[in-house]
Amino acid sequence: ILPTNPDPELTHPDITTNVSRGYEQREVLLPGIDDGPRAVAYGEQKLAGKLQYAHYDQASDILWCAIELCAGECDALLDVKYADGRAAPVANTGGSTWDYWWYHGTAAGAVDTHLQAVLPAWAEPFANTCNVIAKFKNFGSTWNATVPDFLWHMRTRKCLSPATGLYAYSTSFWDQWYDAARWSEIKGLPASRVDAASFVAAKAADVTASRKHDSHMLLMDWQKPDEVIDVFRLMARAHWFFDGSKYFVVADRPGAASAATYDDDQVAQGSELDLQRGYDVFDRANKITIWFTDTDNGWQQKPYSYPETDPIGEEIIEEEYRIPFLNYPAQVKELAVSLYQSRVNDARLSEQWMGWTGDRALGDVVTRFIESRGLTIPFRIMKRTKTADNHFDVELFEQNEAKFAEFGTINPSLLAPTYPDPGASPPNVSSGTVTWTEELYADQEGVTLPRGLLTFTAPSCPYLDDKFPVYVAIN
Repeated sequence: ILPTNPDPELTHPDITTNVSRGYEQREVLLPGIDDGPRAVAYGEQKLAGKLQYAHYDQASDILWCAIELCAGECDALLDVKYADGRAAPVANTGGSTWDYWWYHGTAAGAVDTHLQAVLPAWAEPFANTCNVIAKFKNFGSTWNATVPDFLWHMRTRKCLSPATGLYAYSTSFWDQWYDAARWSEIKGLPASRVDAASFVAAKAADVTASRKHDSHMLLMDWQKPDEVIDVFRLMARAHWFFDGSKYFVVADRPGAASAATYDDDQVAQGSELDLQRGYDVFDRANKITIWFTDTDNGWQQKPYSYPETDPIGEEIIEEEYRIPFLNYPAQVKELAVSLYQSRVNDARLSEQWMGWTGDRALGDVVTRFIESRGLTIPFRIMKRTKTADNHFDVELFEQNEAKFAEFGTINPSLLAPTYPDPGASPPNVSSGTVTWTEELYADQEGVTLPRGLLTFTAPSCPYLDDKFPVYVAIN
């Protein structure tokens, strides 16, 4: 938001001296704004913009401003208001105190002819940049020699649609994510490196299930591309991965498109289990808080926490996310429930599969027996990468239907994980399972004595493996 006055000491005579010749005037701009970060906007936004150029005509007391709003071609300007919500003065009439000309920001751009009529040398098209040229009349008296703190309410960047390959305004994070992956301003991947069909399928599934998929993301160009992708992953509740030739997305949703009936227990070459939810229940988050933008109440940022009441008698371990790009409370609640259930239920299994499993598909549900835990768990295939030796590196995510409960359908309590409680003691080994064998050895005097070597058969228990010590009391 533009401040009321960038410099309280800046007086009208100073502006007249510095700007009257039409030079670029940084003193009337936001501090450092001319070389500041460039805004990248999706969805509906209210932007102050960057004041890129100012020309003051002393004789007529008129200030001309060139304001960069955001990168890319935008869809429409909805209105202009002061930052405090007051309506801006009526513009673009003969008797108004100001005029403005808003430009979409096409690839070629457009040179404003009104400023060019005053400054014939003006030839800045602002290619691929949405911008506005403003003319403030009676700048010293009416505007008090101060650039007003206007907010430009817009439908912003037109996205490259994964379905059509055309540019169109969209508030769907699936469209915005695909556009961000392809756009040179962000990830900059060529078409051959992004699987558009996976974005189309994910969006279609959300549409069919009436799930909200709206995003109003505002970025600055100093943000790292992979961080932008990670934010989209979070909002979309999806997985983004590279399979060796291109990037895919897989939505983490119930009811996979294809549910396999096979058991791939015998095809794994090696397994590594990662408890995403946290092995120690005392370190697991039991509260998820998301800050979002409430556009229905003055565009204020508000928090929502799930569960809505803190657990009694438990230490609160909270994860907090600031996602101002989400504007709809129902969507925020749905995401909070999903994140909460993921902390309770999610586990990941990394394996390498034989080459003949090439017919396995992303999203398939497979049943895996975890020998070290003594449990059979359903997983979904979320990542498959073919290796040089014709195997597949596979990542499986636990498929627990409870985590997919949408807010309002049920109000789930803290769910018991599928793995045994790590705080529980393993069962005692029954004396009937212990056997003795004797091994003879010679002592230092050459006398042969018997020596007992203890061996036993353990009962079925997920804790008894080579990673856990076993203690036996002998009477």
